[in-house]
Amino acid sequence: MNKTSWVQQLGNYISKLFIQFIIEKQWIYFLSTLLINFLLLFVLDKEKMFIEYMDTRTGLFAIACACIWIGLFNSVQSICRERATIKHEHLISNIYLSAYISAHLVYEAFICIVEALLTEAVMVGYFREAVHQSKFSPVDLFITLFLLIFTADVCGILISSISRTPEMAMTIMPFVLIIQLIMSGFIFQLKGIAKAVSMLTISKWGIRALCVCCKINQYPPEDVHSYEYAVYHQNEVEYSTGGARIIILWLVLILFTIAFSALSAAALRLVDKDKR
Repeated sequence: MNKTSWVQQLGNYISKLFIQFIIEKQWIYFLSTLLINFLLLFVLDKEKMFIEYMDTRTGLFAIACACIWIGLFNSVQSICRERATIKHEHLISNIYLSAYISAHLVYEAFICIVEALLTEAVMVGYFREAVHQSKFSPVDLFITLFLLIFTADVCGILISSISRTPEMAMTIMPFVLIIQLIMSGFIFQLKGIAKAVSMLTISKWGIRALCVCCKINQYPPEDVHSYEYAVYHQNEVEYSTGGARIIILWLVLILFTIAFSALSAAALRLVDKDKR
């Protein structure tokens, strides 16, 4: 059987994924994104968010956690549920696994763009007056939200690629999410090995990108003797908007997506060894 080109396979898989989007009504992902964001509004203080330092910091942490959850949930079962089909096609027609993964990246990027737009619309709409006074760029906010959701989404693809069943993927996902939360270095002060591990988490870089993007340093605490001031002073340089800090944080997230993508393609090469 003649092997189609890499580009042809990419186009075929992209078409298949968007057809599945329509047939399987996967727009439900957008509804769940809206639901998660509206739930956040119940815990974020409209009178203090984007006005006072600690409430803004905590609120951005909650938003980042929601983005990571949304991204992981998008794709954590996307590969493993097709594993038997992938194995069959790889054995029979010798498909390009990199084309298959790339098609999923294109499709998931579309999903994440819409989810980032919805998340920003809810944030900016609800905190409209405070956001206007804060004067941070909506474009920067969109890019940051998109990269955070998309990086988590590609991490979900990696989990799905190494999982032989959807049940295994859903078992792994909570552990990955917990690691992202506690190893972000945002809640707990990490030292030694824990600090080194935090460098490999999406949350560390994504949360900091949100803080820099939203110019969190413009909300300094008034009471210089408060715990809030101590936290502010500790992170003042790290959240500085000077130089190319936000671009560097974006590049780190992009590097994560590249690494996760490469690992996903490598993991799928073991599909022929499945004994099922």
